[in-house]
Amino acid sequence: MDGLRCPVFPGKPYLLVLQPPPSPGFPPPSLLYQAGRYGDDPDGDGEHEDGYAYTGGSGGKAFTSGMVHLIAYDIRTGLLKYEYLMAVRESENTYTSYALESLFLFQVR
Repeated sequence: MDGLRCPVFPGKPYLLVLQPPPSPGFPPPSLLYQAGRYGDDPDGDGEHEDGYAYTGGSGGKAFTSGMVHLIAYDIRTGLLKYEYLMAVRESENTYTSYALESLFLFQVR
């Protein structure tokens, strides 16, 4: 198991983060974050960052949904630079459709 924002072993090809079990006695589910270099630039500094990403989504007759969670680190220092979260759900019913986006910036010194 890894720390989400600050991995135990930086540079791993993945992060495995355990979640609370759905019911007592069940094994805990996990989220798998894949390592990579991000071409998008949510923090607007013009640089690419290394980090980890978790993506998910589903499609169906009544609705389509998707999400992404990025954790990025400064290439030179290895310090946490930003965390980006986006979730979207498009439905036939406009009251149940949404788009959420958040960006947490961390100061790199």
